[in-house]
Amino acid sequence: MDDLYDQLRALEASHLLAPVRASRSHLEALLHPEFTEIGASGKLHTRADTLAHLPQESQAHPEIELTMADFKAQQLTPDLALTTYTTTRTYPDTQTTTQARRSSIWKHEANTWRLYFHQGTPM
Repeated sequence: MDDLYDQLRALEASHLLAPVRASRSHLEALLHPEFTEIGASGKLHTRADTLAHLPQESQAHPEIELTMADFKAQQLTPDLALTTYTTTRTYPDTQTTTQARRSSIWKHEANTWRLYFHQGTPM
């Protein structure tokens, strides 16, 4: 389990980084073809939505930092895992922060873990 924990923690941490979030090619490799996300607004986003909007948003605001805490990983089946954690988003220009609880389902296919589902809920 330690190896799985480390792998998933590294994957979750990677997609919080501005260069990854701003890179369509990185996101295409990370997101499962059937990826969906429930955003903070409650709206359902598809993989296509995420690939279209996240790079633009991240390129427009590369100064925003996302950090992760309280990370947990649980293997549900040999090819599915659940991760949960809290993020803090820091806006350097205003010195304000927001927090969210996050959960992800990761699917293991073709020898790699890909993000299948994600939800972030503001705190």
